Amino acid sequence: MIKIIKHVEDLEPYETGWNRLAELAGNPLLSYEWFKACALTLHLKDALHIVIYVEQDRLLAIAPLVKVRRHNVYWLEIMGASRLCEPTDLLTESPEALGILLRSIRSLGYPLILSRIPADSSLHREYTGANSHHRSLTKSIPASTSAYIDTSGSWKHFEARISSRRRYEMRRKLKRCGKLGDVRFDITSPEPDELETAYQQAIRVEATSWKFRSGTSLAQRADLQQFFKTYLQLACAKKQVRMCFMYIGEHCVSMHIGIGFNATLWILKLGYDENWSRCSPGILLADATIRHCFEQDFTGYEFLGSHESWQNNWGIRQHDLTTLIVYPMSIRGLAGLSAHVGYAARKRVARNIRSLRQHA
Repeated sequence: MIKIIKHVEDLEPYETGWNRLAELAGNPLLSYEWFKACALTLHLKDALHIVIYVEQDRLLAIAPLVKVRRHNVYWLEIMGASRLCEPTDLLTESPEALGILLRSIRSLGYPLILSRIPADSSLHREYTGANSHHRSLTKSIPASTSAYIDTSGSWKHFEARISSRRRYEMRRKLKRCGKLGDVRFDITSPEPDELETAYQQAIRVEATSWKFRSGTSLAQRADLQQFFKTYLQLACAKKQVRMCFMYIGEHCVSMHIGIGFNATLWILKLGYDENWSRCSPGILLADATIRHCFEQDFTGYEFLGSHESWQNNWGIRQHDLTTLIVYPMSIRGLAGLSAHVGYAARKRVARNIRSLRQHA
């Protein structure tokens, strides 16, 4: 049976089944808590369009979608995807359940954007494979990759694979910090009554970084600040939150907000105080949290976001991601295609006009 959930209060009966599918996927960003926080803080109350597939009271597949207006046409996209820009996916127990879910989504007739999904996923193959039976026009666009580290071995062997020059640079940075005060790394799983203090400290540290100048810090984004607060409260009740700080003397100089899930540490937010940038506190804290994963027998470390060059200090691997744009053969789908083509044409004309003016 296919159901469409349009009100956040109607999600609660599916919490257990939802998290069972998230655990199968091994990803906290697909959890009930993540999408409930999205629904409560990032979207209008009447925008939810969550499609679920249930058989004999067993939840088999979920498309956590929301309806958005783009170029004067209504589209469906994954909740939080355009605001948080993190890797995401649909949830499913089997390829058969996914096929039923996608046929139900297609029958709604809306154009669909699936941002930063795994390029090797069943979802991507369903829409782009040679045997795809979906009557739709689909465009697959490569998205920025996301870095991760396999921490299933020992720290000693992992560190030995890092170049001697980079190991030396890490020791030199740590020694430089030590000349300015006692260095301490604090990685904790806070209790619910401790979370708010730690969260506010993380916000303060991030606000001293370049993110404040660019207007992207949590201190300046009330919507995202409320989202992470809501999500962390829900995750904290499950003992999943990891608050990570680096101190030099009494000064907190860098922070990571992480989630421990599926024996992996997932880094949601990070930042450092630029007044201490000469000491590279962000890189040193990342090194400490990676080492923490080895010591705690975690098997993975996910940087999330998009791959950045500073992450190459460690032996990273990368997830290949893609964005799917799907136009079903319906009035709404064709309207979405027309609007998208028109928008792209207007952007191209505007770009050409700017170029001509610059060379005039």
